[in-house]
Amino acid sequence: MKLNINLTDRVKTAIVGLPLLVLGAIFLPMAVWGVLTGLLAALAAWEIICVAIREVTPVEIATALLAAFLIPFVTGLGAGWMLPALIAFLAVAVLLCELVLAIGADRPRRLDALCVIFFAGVMLPMIFSFLPGMDRLEGGWRCLLLVFVAAYGSDTGAWAAGKLFGRHKLLEPVSPNKTIEGAIGGLVLAMVFCVVYGLFVHAQIGWMVLYGFVGSLGAQIGDLCFSAIKRIVGVKDFSDFLPGHGGILDRFDSVLFTAPLLYLLYSITVAF
Repeated sequence: MKLNINLTDRVKTAIVGLPLLVLGAIFLPMAVWGVLTGLLAALAAWEIICVAIREVTPVEIATALLAAFLIPFVTGLGAGWMLPALIAFLAVAVLLCELVLAIGADRPRRLDALCVIFFAGVMLPMIFSFLPGMDRLEGGWRCLLLVFVAAYGSDTGAWAAGKLFGRHKLLEPVSPNKTIEGAIGGLVLAMVFCVVYGLFVHAQIGWMVLYGFVGSLGAQIGDLCFSAIKRIVGVKDFSDFLPGHGGILDRFDSVLFTAPLLYLLYSITVAF
């Protein structure tokens, strides 16, 4: 019964989310995507900090959340690499100054906690920034949607093939439910989804097969990496923000690795 309820929640979330994603990618200006991506990055930063750190100061949390929002936001506004890098530097400077003041006040902070805050407030939003950054590519919104087609095609294929044919564990200590058969199914369905998508947007089919393959590799690596984080901190989901899916990072873990890879690949192999 619990599985059926969870699956129903996943379907409901997908029914609402997918049309909004498609319409948003086509019609929303990239500045709005910058705002939305900034909010997602800030929520993702909050999730990481909540599950990984027991004690965090108000300055640290404010710095992480503000930087996490601003880095994708200014990217969506069309800023080059300098402004996001400057925001990242200021965030790191504030965190290091907080470390110095803490030691001076005889309340030393753990360096590993600051590393988590740096990852949440700087590195994650840098990766999220590839989504609004897709607007700079020749394909524009077509490139943006391609990321989600490849990532979620891979997720769907891996889930379905794993349920139907899964026999051999892929990496059991990290994610006990993932199988080699599921990984192959993810690769295949991501390529199929990308080819079908390519037919709709009049793209070169050969490149779409490659995008699906590379996108699925990125999606599955991202899934495993964030599964490892959850395994280390001892949680099943990063949060319950999205019914049936878990948190922002539970839903976007595959996208975060797919977006930079496809951005780089598309930059040298224009298909649209």
